[in-house]
Parts: sequence; C-alpha cells; structure tokens
Amino acid sequence: MFKSYLKIAWRSIIKNKSSSIINITGLTVGLTCCFLIALYVRHELSYDNFQQKGDRLARVVMEYKIGGDGRSGIWTSTKVFPSLKRNFPEVESGIRMDQGTRLVKYGDKLFSEKRFMHADSTFFDLFSFKLLKGSPKKVLEAPFSVVLTEDAAKKYFGNENPIGKSIQVGSDAKDYQVTGIVENCPTNSQIKFDMLASFSSYGPAQEKTYWNANYTTYLLLKDETSRASLEAKIPAFMKKEMADQPGSYVNFTLEPFKSVHLHSPHDGFEPGVNVTYIYILSGIAVLILSIACFTYINLSTARSIERAREVGIRKVSGALKNQLFWQFIGESAMLSFIALALSVGIGLLVLPYFNHLSDRNFAPSQL
Repeated sequence: MFKSYLKIAWRSIIKNKSSSIINITGLTVGLTCCFLIALYVRHELSYDNFQQKGDRLARVVMEYKIGGDGRSGIWTSTKVFPSLKRNFPEVESGIRMDQGTRLVKYGDKLFSEKRFMHADSTFFDLFSFKLLKGSPKKVLEAPFSVVLTEDAAKKYFGNENPIGKSIQVGSDAKDYQVTGIVENCPTNSQIKFDMLASFSSYGPAQEKTYWNANYTTYLLLKDETSRASLEAKIPAFMKKEMADQPGSYVNFTLEPFKSVHLHSPHDGFEPGVNVTYIYILSGIAVLILSIACFTYINLSTARSIERAREVGIRKVSGALKNQLFWQFIGESAMLSFIALALSVGIGLLVLPYFNHLSDRNFAPSQL
C-alpha cells in the first residue's frame, strides 16, 4: 500500500510539473536560507559554552577619568589582578593576558603570527583548553616558555616532536622554549591563539600603578554569586587607592565571561556580536520559511479545484477517506523530502561563500 502511495505521488508530481517546480524551488530556497542562518545563530549562541568554569569567570572593565569625561575599556594594568586577589575573598584566582602580532622564526621558517598571546601560568586552571602535551601547571611557569596549538606545531616542526625545542620571537629573536601542545582553539571561543607564551616573559609584574593599562584581566570567582558582591565593594576600595591622586578617577566593573561575546559594548580579543542581530536573523529565518510554506499552501489550495474530479472518481471507485488523506500527505512528504535533499546539497555548495560573508569557518559536517 505504501509503495502504491509513493507511485501515485510521483506520478502526480511529474504530471503537474510547473506547480511542482515552483513548490520545490520555494521550499528549497527557504530551507537553505534557514539552515545557513540557523548554523550561524547556533554558533554565536554557543560561544564559550565549553568553558567548564565559565559561570565563575568575569572580565574586568576599567572606568577612568582624568579631569574630563569618563571612559571605559577592557585594558587594565598588571596591578589589578594581584590587588583584587589580596583584598577580596571573592577572588579565587585570575589571569593577565595580551595578544599581538609577533615575528616567529624556526630554522629557515619565518612567519608573522597575528595570534601570539601572553598569559599567566594560571591559564589552564581557568580555561578549558585541552593540553595534549605538557603539564597544565608548569607549561607557562618559566619565563620564555611557549605552548603551540596543533596547527602551529605542524607548521613549524612538521612531524617532529617540538617539546624542548626553541623558536625565536620578535625583532630581537628572543628564544622561547616549547613546553606544550594544545588542541586548536574552538571556533566558538572569544579567546583564540596560535601561540601562548608565559606572562613572566615580560619580566617582574609591575604593581605600582593602575594607569599602565595594556592587558586584559579575567578573574575566577569563588562562586557564581560572588560577582555582584565584589562589584559593590570595588568603588570604595578604589577611592581609597586613588586618594593620593586628586582629580583622577579609576574604578573597575565585572562582565560575566559568557556574556562578553553577545552582550558587551567592548570587543575582546576578537570582535563581539550584538545579540539584537541574532534576534533579527532568527526572525528573518522564520519569515523566509513561513513565506515558502504559505506559497506551497496557496498553490496546493489552487490545485485542489482541479483535483476535485480525481477525488470524486476515487471515491466512486471505493477509496476510503483515510486512503485519500494518506495519498495527499504522501505527495506533500515527497515534495518536502526532495526540497530538503536539494537544500542540503545547495547549502554545501554555498558554504564556502557563506563562511567568507560571515567571517566564520563552518565545516560541512555542521550543516
């Protein structure tokens, strides 16, 4: 019986080619657009979800004023983390980081690395990046240590074991020893690097001033509820700290780590995305699919008049109500399946162009 329904559905589609082509085209375009938009939206909403301690992490934002209008930004001095840790029990740990472009050389290979990052030795305690080689507590402990991602290790060392080898970094060709290998950073991470060097490579951390703000500071709080209480204590503490600098104002606020990408007015190591655009794109996807469905319904309704004679003949021939129902459902299901298959195929073809447009790197397996 089911096979018979499929044969009838296919014959009906072939017989009414013009309406079938319009229906399939409309559904295919609608589904393809929805797949691509959903891929992007899902990716943006999943940012930093892999961070196991993400709910306890907070980014420090500096608010400052020197006589004129106040400003704010994510850059802080090296004093901020140790000062807050010493004075507030809510702070369990923290990290100071920066990222920039460095010349890196190994043998006859010389590259300009745009994602060269420095970070404190607490990096792998705060963030859930998988270290493949090396000890999480030791790889960034010594000055001039560096951890490479899998791709970076392959680029410089090929199939060699890079652990213990040295690369030359910067215009002064300073030797950095490779102490670990880490998995490539996930695409849905606000922290992305190819090389991760020890923060102690900069020398002893200066704790004399809050003004040399060239670094990004993250705090690991005792629990998820500590952020509000800590943020409430900071203004009074900073007023006391800045008492010897009349006319100057410095304060620090905290941003929930997982809210940075979509809700922060400040970019991080990579540009953020306004969550409003995510809502707009989601609405556009629903609208496109709704238009495709309404077009299909309208065409099917218009054809129902033409098919009234067919239904009458089938009833006279003894067809039951449920048999007619499954016949039409079979036709709709077949049209939808064809459109679905075409939309997946087209999605795979246009995915490279969509990656270029969205500045992302989605894999075909994610479609």
